[in-house]
Amino acid sequence: MRKGILILLFALASVTYAQQHYIVYLKDKGSNIHLLSDPQKFLSTRALLRKQAHNIPIDATDLPVCNNYIKAVSEVIGTEGKILQKSKWLNTLFLSTSEYKINQIAQLPFVTHIEPYTPKSSITARTQIVNHGLSKPQIEMLKGQFLHNQGYLGQGMLIAVFDGGFFNTDNASVFDSLYQSGRLKFTYNFNNNSSNVYFPGSHGTAVLGVLASYAPGQMIGTAPKADYILLQTEFEPTETRQEEYNWLAGAELSDSLGVDIINSSLGYSTFDNPADNYTVAQLNGQTAIVTQAALWAARKGMLVVNSAGNEGNSSWQKILFPADADSILAVGGVNSAGQRVNFSSMGPTADQRIKPDVAAQAFQVFTINSSGNATTANGTSFSAPLISGLAACLWQMYPNKSFFDIRNAILQSGHMASNPDTLLGYGIPDFQLAAQLLLNQSEIEDDKEKISIFPNPVRDELHVKGLESAEIKEIRIYDGYGRLVKAINKIENGDINVSSLPSGIYFITFTFEGHKITKKILKL
Repeated sequence: MRKGILILLFALASVTYAQQHYIVYLKDKGSNIHLLSDPQKFLSTRALLRKQAHNIPIDATDLPVCNNYIKAVSEVIGTEGKILQKSKWLNTLFLSTSEYKINQIAQLPFVTHIEPYTPKSSITARTQIVNHGLSKPQIEMLKGQFLHNQGYLGQGMLIAVFDGGFFNTDNASVFDSLYQSGRLKFTYNFNNNSSNVYFPGSHGTAVLGVLASYAPGQMIGTAPKADYILLQTEFEPTETRQEEYNWLAGAELSDSLGVDIINSSLGYSTFDNPADNYTVAQLNGQTAIVTQAALWAARKGMLVVNSAGNEGNSSWQKILFPADADSILAVGGVNSAGQRVNFSSMGPTADQRIKPDVAAQAFQVFTINSSGNATTANGTSFSAPLISGLAACLWQMYPNKSFFDIRNAILQSGHMASNPDTLLGYGIPDFQLAAQLLLNQSEIEDDKEKISIFPNPVRDELHVKGLESAEIKEIRIYDGYGRLVKAINKIENGDINVSSLPSGIYFITFTFEGHKITKKILKL
């Protein structure tokens, strides 16, 4: 009997030791907001006189923390911790409890995020728990919560959304943060050369919902704090070549505005005028105007993310233009279990390249409808923004990387990266793994000074100096569009012959044990 008591005491002690301190951030002051009209109920006469004397306004930060919120959190904690303190200024609760309980608290609708409180020096990135609400499964499939929970929500990144109409986005509450914080930087409608992108059509609204929604506890997009420009290149009632030209004009405008990522949930194959129709044989990465536009956008340093298409069950079956461009990310579709949905367009391209590049959820994706309410939608139009938004967060984490580095990390993190196919490409990306791959690359940045390539620019022979060639596992040379043009397993005397390569910009990737180094050269 005594032994059982000791075991019980040890178990209780273990629970106590497992408790940590957390800061719970609340979305508002709840039912207390009406008290602002009667400040004497929460401020003393002296406090009111002092504020008046110093011309200090009374606002929501003066209101007490909502008691209903405190009660709800307390009920979740139960006997496994306690509320240590509350702050009306920060609108937070300070807790001591277990990770198990904190995960339950994070799901409460009035909780925006939670941070562990560790008041000590640390080089570890700040961690917070983002309450994704309905968006949680589709983001967690991609391990996107890893980026969000470290505070990478797309801040400072500029995403251009090419689509049809964005009806009612200026009224839907999930976009309040986008509009009120001034993160919507520019809008343009190529159909009528105006700034009004809200009519006709709402396809763009649903796409933007996957990207930019910000309603903690209800729905959070993949890049909820990024900056955006909305470009209506598509006229939803018709299908004409004009839309391709608009796409090209949008890409050029995006370049002028300094866009980092283009999300295009658009694709072309057949048109209202049959004489304009493309053929599958033209899916060669260079024929269609819209494909050429995507290639140029990549050449200018933008990451283009495009839906693969929904033609898997049709007679066309293949990806749509510009998904055939080889330097972009063409995104196919899976269901919530990670299995390919049968409508997802497939590859390969006409010149036998792997397409699509990656995949994400495309069936019953949570987003916003034209009324501003939560809904589900199907199609690779919605798998693309899942990828592009998290790509923005990843790029925010590693701002010194190129689009080539970001794209390559996403590809290599796919669950089928070791054996890509023409149905899902490299598979479902793992953005936590992608971040680790880029970290491994960053940790050896200093090694770039130890390895040098010359001459640069180069005509014939490129010399490698600094690291023993025996350490190099493989060398790959990519052109400016990200296409592999040469692979070398061994170099002789540190020399690489590039005389056969056409003039242009190239990237040389040196693969070592556990990391890679990429250098850029100009071939004359």
